[in-house]
Amino acid sequence: MQKTPVYFHHIVKLLIVLLGLFAGSVQASTTEEFDLGHNLSWFLLEDSSQNLEINDVSQRNDFTRLTNNLSVGHKKSAFWLRFQIPESGDWFLETNLLYLDHITVFVNRNQHWQATTQGDWHPFSERGIHYRNYLFDLPKTTANQTIFIRVQSSGVVHFKATLWRHLGFIEQSNKDSLLLGFYFALYLPIILMSLFYSYFNSIRYSNY
Repeated sequence: MQKTPVYFHHIVKLLIVLLGLFAGSVQASTTEEFDLGHNLSWFLLEDSSQNLEINDVSQRNDFTRLTNNLSVGHKKSAFWLRFQIPESGDWFLETNLLYLDHITVFVNRNQHWQATTQGDWHPFSERGIHYRNYLFDLPKTTANQTIFIRVQSSGVVHFKATLWRHLGFIEQSNKDSLLLGFYFALYLPIILMSLFYSYFNSIRYSNY
């Protein structure tokens, strides 16, 4: 069987190098984000009864500090997480763990708790922002304002989240979309060349 042309391997290597350089330039750009449990502190309260309400939880002082992501395996408990907004402004809270059943974010507005729930038990059409990950809008929050998150799932409970400034998130989202488009633009010629080369060889060898 005839070997793949040498120039084909050179083209693949060149495209991979270009993709790596492009990806590096995207990641080098700084955006204003905070990873909860890493560069922004958060705290945990386990509710084994699954019956606690936000008014009860907001008065509790027995939260324990988490130094990483929430990871507790299979548990039927509900888990409450608490953190504070680092600076006044408009924020997004994002998590890409789409297998969780229920994620509810509580924000206090004028002495009233507003709740927003997303999860794989909730239709995509009900999301306030139609985005591939779970994205919660936290507009006009003030420095040190406390945000509560309730997480509950029938499967493995693992939760991580990132707090973004609105502008930072939009910039990063645009870069991600650009990188994804660039990725497909690079690999589409490779795929087409592979198909053409395979088809050409199949015709060529069928004539022998």
